[in-house]
Amino acid sequence: MRKHGLGERLSFYPGDFLSSPLPSADVLVMGRVLHNWDLATKGMLLARAYEALPDGGALIVYERPACQFGRAAGQPAHADHDRRRVRLHGCRLHRVDAGSRI
Repeated sequence: MRKHGLGERLSFYPGDFLSSPLPSADVLVMGRVLHNWDLATKGMLLARAYEALPDGGALIVYERPACQFGRAAGQPAHADHDRRRVRLHGCRLHRVDAGSRI
């Protein structure tokens, strides 16, 4: 990060996102997090992210496609439930596939 001049702009915070509020930030990243939880926990995590973000902030979620790699027990076989839950919390979705440029 320092090599690219981002050392002062990027922070990592330790903690338990299941029991503590998320830190306030312009951008939050959840990488391979949501697939592991039931719908209620996913909703709680998305709500916490929404609360931590300022107006105009962004939540980046990346997951492996469920149809390719299986799914957690009791989870839907596709991401429709997650997309609906994200919209429920007032967020807009932008899909970026592997190899796409943002």
